[in-house]
Amino acid sequence: MVCVSINAHATTLVQRDQLAELFDILVKSGYILPRMKYRVVIARSAEDSFKKLDARWRVAVKEAMRIHLENAPKQESRSRIKRLRGLRQPQYRLRVDRLRVFYDVNDEQGQVEVLGFVMKPKTDEWLHEHGVPR
Repeated sequence: MVCVSINAHATTLVQRDQLAELFDILVKSGYILPRMKYRVVIARSAEDSFKKLDARWRVAVKEAMRIHLENAPKQESRSRIKRLRGLRQPQYRLRVDRLRVFYDVNDEQGQVEVLGFVMKPKTDEWLHEHGVPR
């Protein structure tokens, strides 16, 4: 028997063989299940641009990377995370106010590699210089 908390008000006991079936039901129901945490690595080429950021920007970027990149780096949203089309590298862009964080995701290693920190007006220039087309 395994004890499973369904919500704050209900706990139930299930057989171990029923656990996979229960998991499938939860996935289909839309419940947000815990995911693997990704390790965020800043590429050497991006370290300098990170160090040049004002302390307030560094704090905001660290917090955004902790929240979004460690937990769900591929979860696209309307404005926060975008998958970059037409580029092999970088794969994604995280928006932190006027700053853009460009990164790749390696699921096999459970790692997010941050490739650059760029202010919005300079993103096209940075992508032209550092982006790798498909």
